[in-house]
Amino acid sequence: MSDWRDQFTQYTTGFAFNLSLSRDQASLLEAIGGGEWEGWASHTGRGSFIPTIKALQRRGLAEHNPAVHAENRPANSTPKWFYRLTPAGQHVLELLRLTGVAQRVTAVATEVAA
Repeated sequence: MSDWRDQFTQYTTGFAFNLSLSRDQASLLEAIGGGEWEGWASHTGRGSFIPTIKALQRRGLAEHNPAVHAENRPANSTPKWFYRLTPAGQHVLELLRLTGVAQRVTAVATEVAA
């Protein structure tokens, strides 16, 4: 199995560097990276979590959290806890925050849900 570096490189390179994210993918990056899980789930719907997290994994931006199997795992863990951002995911999230995209996609998704 390839690691996140291989997945990120394979997804973003070819003839040019390209990384595309849907609104749900960008807002899930924010939710996993410290945002509010319940807020994400309420405006996107829990049904979109699996395809969205799988898309982030294919891009090398998120990975399964190995601490999931720890004995001290919180009993009321949300699905967000089972995943974590890779170093590439953390940098992409910082870029989204720096440019204001993370805030905009979260705001737009919240408006759509209302």
